[in-house]
Amino acid sequence: KETLKKLIQKYHVSLISVGNGTASRESEMVIVELLKELPESVQYVIVNEAGASVYSASKLATEEFPNFDVGQRSAASIARRLQEGFKDFDRKNRGFLSHEAVLIGAETRTSSPVRIPRDSETLSHIAFRGLYPCGEGAGYAGGIVSAAIDGDRAAEALAAAFS
Repeated sequence: KETLKKLIQKYHVSLISVGNGTASRESEMVIVELLKELPESVQYVIVNEAGASVYSASKLATEEFPNFDVGQRSAASIARRLQEGFKDFDRKNRGFLSHEAVLIGAETRTSSPVRIPRDSETLSHIAFRGLYPCGEGAGYAGGIVSAAIDGDRAAEALAAAFS
């Protein structure tokens, strides 16, 4: 944890991506605990890492990142997927990415490649009080009807939290 804290401060990290593969839940819990201890505002997302291990052991990855071990190449692949996804959305929807934004929450016509974590009982984010991720964009629905139902559930949870 101390090493992560130093790296976050040294490189001014504002977003951590966690692959959804082996030990992802355990990694997520470590990150959640770490974020509670930081004075900086740092977010995290879960990213689909399908194929990352194949890439990280490939000749191409070794050539791209000659000084990285397999684990570091896999992490770079996962982070790149997230970055490229955001860039692609911005190419299609100018203004999607903004340095002024605290949180991106655009309505899109695609399924979310990530899932924003939330408590199963309160439906609020597990680390950020007052944030209620919901619907398809947050990774909790697979279409317009289920997104509406999930949004309704999140709205009721939010109302209950403030009543």
